[in-house]
Amino acid sequence: MPRKMRNAKVRHEITRGQMSHLCTGYDFFFNAFGQNIDEGSKDEEAMREAWESNRQQIEQFCQHCWPGSVPYARLRFDEGLPRAEALEGRNWPPTKEQPCLEN
Repeated sequence: MPRKMRNAKVRHEITRGQMSHLCTGYDFFFNAFGQNIDEGSKDEEAMREAWESNRQQIEQFCQHCWPGSVPYARLRFDEGLPRAEALEGRNWPPTKEQPCLEN
């Protein structure tokens, strides 16, 4: 019987805009996965794949840019919260300036 070949997980490069989107839940510069995506869109799957592939890098970026906040992607994809609840649970907005939102 032929063996089914599995696709290896490929780590894709992630942009600063995409990391910001996964941290905050919003695409501030319209250059990531899409602005305010609806449940079940194709962009949601791309976001999930980017989170799974780059989790550690995104966590570090979030803590550097917005100390004390919880990444939107963690709440949305790891904890399975609906979009609205994930947006509320991020401890947002942070109390200090947001230097990482510069384009």
